[in-house]
Amino acid sequence: MKLNTTLIAIITAALISAVPVSTAMSKTLVPHSLKQESKRAEKSEAQDHEKRVRMKDLPAAVQQTVREQSRGATIRGLSQETENGKTNYEAELRVNGHNRDVLINPSGAVVEIEEQVTLALLPPAVKKTIERNAGGGHVGMIEAITRGDAVAAYEAHVRKAGKSLEITVSPDGQLITKGRD
Repeated sequence: MKLNTTLIAIITAALISAVPVSTAMSKTLVPHSLKQESKRAEKSEAQDHEKRVRMKDLPAAVQQTVREQSRGATIRGLSQETENGKTNYEAELRVNGHNRDVLINPSGAVVEIEEQVTLALLPPAVKKTIERNAGGGHVGMIEAITRGDAVAAYEAHVRKAGKSLEITVSPDGQLITKGRD
């Protein structure tokens, strides 16, 4: 949320002074602390990225895990993701008519699995929390997030009044987060 405030301040300063935003960033129209925060955010965003890769581009251990995890599935895509300076690999799979994304670390260990599930198959407390927080919006894709051998959370993607919302709920039905998708 702080980044949004920063961008608003930069744009406002540019509009008030009738100069381009880039000029507002480089001039004293924007407080030094906002300039530094914006630069940190840009640097962080530059470090966080995702790029498509081919099987042959993956480390051998990751290739092996992808082969194991994709048995009986169709590989929809492979990517290398860097987030907070940490690189992982994602295999996007289609299994028995639903999506399953497997996040794998460079040594080949499965970090997380996001598997598409239906509202009807959720534990009652989870279903109730999602429906209550959806506020009458259309509940679209729901994913079970598994870390280790247990479901850590459920993510529901909701569409209401033209806006997207993501609701994250713990396995016992407690709301974890609710925000823009």
